[in-house]
Amino acid sequence: MALVRIISHVWMDSAMPIAPIKQLCTPSSVVKSDSLVEQVAWIEDLSSGAIEGREFFRRNFFTDGLKLLVSRSFSRLAGQSEDGAFYLTQAMGGGKTHSLIALGLLAKDPGLRREVTPNIPGADAFGAARVVSFSGLQTPDTFLWGHIAGQLGQDWQGALLGH
Repeated sequence: MALVRIISHVWMDSAMPIAPIKQLCTPSSVVKSDSLVEQVAWIEDLSSGAIEGREFFRRNFFTDGLKLLVSRSFSRLAGQSEDGAFYLTQAMGGGKTHSLIALGLLAKDPGLRREVTPNIPGADAFGAARVVSFSGLQTPDTFLWGHIAGQLGQDWQGALLGH
């Protein structure tokens, strides 16, 4: 079987043509959009409730790195591991924010976990976690700890004063 030079179609041999990628795949409307707002994920959207979990996971793929982060985090949340800090090493644009959003969505929603991660150990070993987020781009009047306390439903002034 001879490989034929590729111009607009790929052929393994003359009897078995393979359609071009444009015929095999349909890009999402987000891919075709010029709006970066639709494509950029913001960590603060996690705590504001602006991200719908099922839609997020419909549009995002579980990489091996994300599976590892989620699995180790589930073990921690279930009280089965002492690991509590994870160092994300991807380069800029490598998926760190998406990974944190994915983990936050799954941690706070047991139903979503059952749908999205049925084969990851520990998914059913804990209930709904309380999730907070903070971006270094935010400058809340309540500062970091007051901002986190507010997301947990606590008095931000008491948090700042140690109460």
